[in-house]
Amino acid sequence: MISTRLVSVISGMMVVTLSSSVAVASADGPGTPGWSQRMRNMKASLEKVVGGLIGYQGAAAEDASRAKERALEQQIALESAKLSRSAHGMAGQQNLDPALKVLAQNLERDLEHGATMWKQGHRAYARNVLLQSTALCMACHTRHAGPSAPASLEPVKNADPLVKATYFAAVRDFDQALDAVRKGISDPALRLSRSTEWERFVRQGLQISVRYKQSPEEGIKLLDQVLAIQDLPVLFKEDVESWKRQLKKWEQEAPRVARTEQGQWAEALRLSDELEKARKFPADRGGEIEALRLSAVLHGFLEQFPGSSHLADALYFQGVAYEALRPAALWNVSESFWSACIRQAPHSAIARRCYRSLEDSVLLGWTGTGGLLLPDAVRARLKDYSELAAPVKVQGGAAPPATP
Repeated sequence: MISTRLVSVISGMMVVTLSSSVAVASADGPGTPGWSQRMRNMKASLEKVVGGLIGYQGAAAEDASRAKERALEQQIALESAKLSRSAHGMAGQQNLDPALKVLAQNLERDLEHGATMWKQGHRAYARNVLLQSTALCMACHTRHAGPSAPASLEPVKNADPLVKATYFAAVRDFDQALDAVRKGISDPALRLSRSTEWERFVRQGLQISVRYKQSPEEGIKLLDQVLAIQDLPVLFKEDVESWKRQLKKWEQEAPRVARTEQGQWAEALRLSDELEKARKFPADRGGEIEALRLSAVLHGFLEQFPGSSHLADALYFQGVAYEALRPAALWNVSESFWSACIRQAPHSAIARRCYRSLEDSVLLGWTGTGGLLLPDAVRARLKDYSELAAPVKVQGGAAPPATP
């Protein structure tokens, strides 16, 4: 049986240009009527998938409910397949910015994998994959500020609080999403019995406050609610206090309006330096606010200047930002950005920097108490990226000067 980690890592590494598999790539990108219709169709399917998964009981259903369960199974199979096809078409658009393409490709792969696992009868695993994919929708919709759209409570009225919060953010109802976050934070039973999931409430609230609302005040208000809890775990409390210091510092900054390419790039470099200072070690989560701010600035930069000479560097730093945001359930996105960086600028210094980060991330994912054992498929993909990042050898075996 294939390891779920293997599926996860391979899908995260393999950034393929999906438009090549579409006969004619459409130009219905963001802001067009065709794109808006695609989003409405995906929202309708997402409501049916999430609602079906929440109501599905499977083997636990009583005999009288079997017909209803079979109908739910068919609904989930049909709508998850629709979602996968829509995400595939979205990723194939000609005019997507590089960062949005990475998110769309990750979403397409997750949905396709979840739909396949559901069809094959791996219900519990498929349910987790499909519900987790909504985190990518949330990441996409919180890239920058935009309109909030009220959504129906009906599909998720009986949902787990964390699923509810992620779902509302995924369909752009950020007011209900933040309301679900605040209620989840105030739930002591959830905090004590499922502490890791409970901490994700806080991170989701920060993602909405910092990236979508771009409001340090909103983030501080959320963290004050957390810090009022008396028995917070010590390490998590330290992270929360670090996040609040970063938000207070941001609150005191003079407003920065950088409209030019170089102005926005300078801001991205400044925030990348701040992120590095805020993290005591690579896996430290204390720099979450700087990571959120950096990712938001880079999303804006890549959207406005997709042909920039800084493109490969921007993809590298976006990978760094998303690596720091892994607890938000975006496990493979950083690896996808680094892979895209290598493909964007092969055989260059920045490609080699991206490869080192990619390799470290993959090796860390596979290192355990039993030592390091990479599956052949993962090892082969790393070799491909290593060769793509390495300097081009000239005749005689010598390498030319490194490409900047």
